[in-house]
Amino acid sequence: MKAIIIYNSKTGFTERYAGWLAKRLNGETVRYRDRNKMDLIGYDTVIYAGSVHAGFVTGLKWFKKQLPLLEGKKKIVLAVGAMPAGEEIAANVASANFTQEEMGDIRLFYLPGGLCYEKMGTLDRFFMKLFRKMLASRKNPSAEEAETAKAISHSYDIADRAYLDPVMDAFMQSADF
Repeated sequence: MKAIIIYNSKTGFTERYAGWLAKRLNGETVRYRDRNKMDLIGYDTVIYAGSVHAGFVTGLKWFKKQLPLLEGKKKIVLAVGAMPAGEEIAANVASANFTQEEMGDIRLFYLPGGLCYEKMGTLDRFFMKLFRKMLASRKNPSAEEAETAKAISHSYDIADRAYLDPVMDAFMQSADF
């Protein structure tokens, strides 16, 4: 089965997951900026990997425009974010980015990456600072809000190859999703 992974990475976490997955699948990776230089027709599985930014998967609009061309192929989306893995996070990403119809044809996986302030742009750092201040200003923050405020106060890396195991299971399924 021939697979391609198109990835859009700002701080390196998505790129790392794309590389790890390509090795496991014996597939190839293509940077998002080079997406228009390739022909997706020759692939059995097309995987799009993008970072989650304010709940939305970056570059996903392009991938969704390709769906008519990908009829009959496996379509997987990897959403790489700063929050730890969890069903609620994955459900929120799914509902913010896909219709029910799209979710019937695409497998979505949320993968925790981390934060790297050193590689973020000025605007992203500014918005993260605002978010931290908003959380800190709450009079009675929930345990989750307090933990989030603490976690986003610095760069961290929670990416792990093991998060790709469910993706590999989906890839190995012989039937369509």
